[in-house]
Amino acid sequence: MISSEPPQEATGPLPFAATVAEVYSALYRHAGSLLWCLSLPVALSIIFLVIASTQIQSPSAYVLWYLFLAVPTTMLGVPWLRLLLLGPAAQPLTVFSNFGERHWTFLKFNFLISLITLPLVFLQLWLEAGGLGAMETAPEGGPQADSFNAPFEDGEGTGLLSDDLVYWAVYLPLFYIQLRLSFVLPAVAVDEHYGFAESWRHTQPLAGRLFLIAVIAVLGPWLLWFYSPSWSDSPGWQLIAFLFYHATIFLHQAALFALLAFAFRSTTGWVPAPDRNVLQRFE
Repeated sequence: MISSEPPQEATGPLPFAATVAEVYSALYRHAGSLLWCLSLPVALSIIFLVIASTQIQSPSAYVLWYLFLAVPTTMLGVPWLRLLLLGPAAQPLTVFSNFGERHWTFLKFNFLISLITLPLVFLQLWLEAGGLGAMETAPEGGPQADSFNAPFEDGEGTGLLSDDLVYWAVYLPLFYIQLRLSFVLPAVAVDEHYGFAESWRHTQPLAGRLFLIAVIAVLGPWLLWFYSPSWSDSPGWQLIAFLFYHATIFLHQAALFALLAFAFRSTTGWVPAPDRNVLQRFE
């Protein structure tokens, strides 16, 4: 795909092992600049949650926080996706970047995609109110936001397990829909004229493989950490875990963006627009 002419169908395969390797290679290769770029989105997430929790009742505060996350993930997504698709010469990773028209367009699509899993916030509240579990609401499909204890302890394993099974049974189909629509994010980041219809069409033949890669390589490692036992119940450790939790939200998002970037590039036939500075040498 070049510029504003997307093909009608996907033009290439999505190899499982090569795609997973490329995602983690990108995270490792750009680890230093990526962590620096994550600092502002993580700080904004924490600050917004703290302020919202002190000013608004808990359910409404978490809903607002979930909706607000579209802003810091946009701040991360645009430069990160441009770096992966255009290279460091075109887009170095920085903490601050101009929030221009590209960012606003990305934010619009990012926000609309996030609404797909918004019902999970209310599902979590319903599960808690119905006595099926004692988890708190969290963004990005995660169970609790500020409880970092092991999920199956204190004699409540059966109820918590029931909560989790219900939660993830609803989450995974919604996550599948999000993936099918999310090719629009790397496309918009590199200024392509692209929409949800094109994303749904391009992901049709590779939907199962894309979903499997995302669940195993992106969602899986995050869940392994999330469900790991807490090392301590002390307030100091809980604070560290709370801060680390917010960092993992955006690390998880960076991994997901990397998967989308490489899948978009390899399956749609997209290539960067010609560099006019190079072309002028041959004119």
